[in-house]
Amino acid sequence: FSYGRAIAKMDRSRRTFTIAAIAKELKKPVSLISRLVGSVPVRLPPPSTDELDIGLCLRFVGRNLVVPGYCRAVLDSGKIGGGTNVCGAKDGGSRSEGKTLFVFSEKALKLCE
Repeated sequence: FSYGRAIAKMDRSRRTFTIAAIAKELKKPVSLISRLVGSVPVRLPPPSTDELDIGLCLRFVGRNLVVPGYCRAVLDSGKIGGGTNVCGAKDGGSRSEGKTLFVFSEKALKLCE
């Protein structure tokens, strides 16, 4: 039994949440949580030309980058972890198979509170 397999098994046993599940738990709109866990650039007032990022930066969709321990990219097969159904569509409708989903740990959920 390899060390890598043991780590992968431990990681799969942890509870994970989709953005929709976090939004439901916190009673906030999905769009707000989606922005919060990503990048939220804010321009400072003139005369400054600086931009500040106030998002949590846990995931970057375009680059498939994540913060380990807080977020994980998974291939959507219709189920995650212990059989929890997931849906990649924003409206709760049908999802496209093979789409990359981002799931978040309980640590990420606590950051969003």
